[in-house]
Amino acid sequence: MVWRLFQNAREAASGIDDLLTAAHHIASTVPVPGPHQSRKSGSGEQFWQFRDYLPDDPRRAIDWRKSARSDKTIIRQREDERPQTLSLWADPGNGMEITYNKNRPTKAVCAQTLLLALGILALRQHDHVRSHTAQSQTVRSESGLLMLAQNFADHMCDPLADLKNTQQSARDILILAGDFLDPLETCADDIKALHSPQRKLCILQCLDPDEINFPFTGRTIFDGPEKNASEKIDHAQDIAETYKTRIKDHLNNLSDFCATQNILYVRHICGDPLERSLQNIVRLLNDAEAV
Repeated sequence: MVWRLFQNAREAASGIDDLLTAAHHIASTVPVPGPHQSRKSGSGEQFWQFRDYLPDDPRRAIDWRKSARSDKTIIRQREDERPQTLSLWADPGNGMEITYNKNRPTKAVCAQTLLLALGILALRQHDHVRSHTAQSQTVRSESGLLMLAQNFADHMCDPLADLKNTQQSARDILILAGDFLDPLETCADDIKALHSPQRKLCILQCLDPDEINFPFTGRTIFDGPEKNASEKIDHAQDIAETYKTRIKDHLNNLSDFCATQNILYVRHICGDPLERSLQNIVRLLNDAEAV
């Protein structure tokens, strides 16, 4: 009994080490520009913009030289360099562990690796990171990455429907990673409840390629998202075209929903380079920051 527990613990630790190693590897493919800047006025040292003086502006913010060359009183604004918090959520559902090819990483591994890589990049920009768990703690240095990896590997994140009850800051950047295969009407309200004009929200959809291409023929047993739930199809090829149409519609609906709600959306296919998806997420976040 003790030996079995020891073996299980060692295998779990090895899996977490693999997650962190992969995350560090793909994070190294994205250059980090330095301390994060939030594109808001604040007390930082970097110049942001000039604007007209308003009655409640402090006099110390007036740029007297610029004002002297104009018929207006001009304010010099600096960048707000306070750290932001990258808030990470990995779908804890059993469906994330489903794979149709043992040589491909699961959706859970892909999601967790990408989230950890984003966490590494955020910490290197002196931002903070947290995961959505019952006992979530804010991580302020890379020494806390082990705790994040443990939370993800143990599927400790709260269900999506419960996230709206957790405390969120307007400065948070929220990344939701899952397969999002449930009907959109069942999760749309939960997602919208997390979004606000001030908070950036990104949906990272991780899918097994066979969930899109449906290459199955003959008698096939499909595992369901719940444990011990499966369904046997005698002639899988007979439903292939109907399935492909429905999954295409579902993916298009999710993408359109994100676009109309001003939510960032990235789709990762398991087996494709993780580096490419990470770079896509970072590019979208940077573009949104510049708006």
